[in-house]
Amino acid sequence: MTRMNLNTFARHGVFDNEVMVKLIANRLANADAVKRARVFPYQLLMAFKAAGGDVPNLIQNAIQDAMEVATENIPALRAAEEALATWTAPPAKDAKNRCLLH
Repeated sequence: MTRMNLNTFARHGVFDNEVMVKLIANRLANADAVKRARVFPYQLLMAFKAAGGDVPNLIQNAIQDAMEVATENIPALRAAEEALATWTAPPAKDAKNRCLLH
C-alpha cells in the first residue's frame, strides 16, 4: 500500500522528515516484501509515473529498484515458450509472391 500513498505522504509533509524518507524508500525497495506482495512491474511503473514533484528522488529510485525485483513476479507463459520453440519462419518470397526456395 505504500506505493499507492506517495502523493498523500507528500501532501501531509511526511517527506519533510529525512528518517521517514529513508524508511519508506527501504520499504519500497525491500526485495522480499516486493516478492511477498506479488506486485507486478506495471503497478510500480504507474506509482512512479503518478509520483508528483514533491516525492523525493530517494523514493523514486526505490520504486525503480522495486520494478526490477518485480519482474520475478511475472508468471512464465509456457504455451508461448513452446510455440516459439517450434516456430519456423515462412519461406522467403520475391516481389511477385513466389517462393525463393526452388
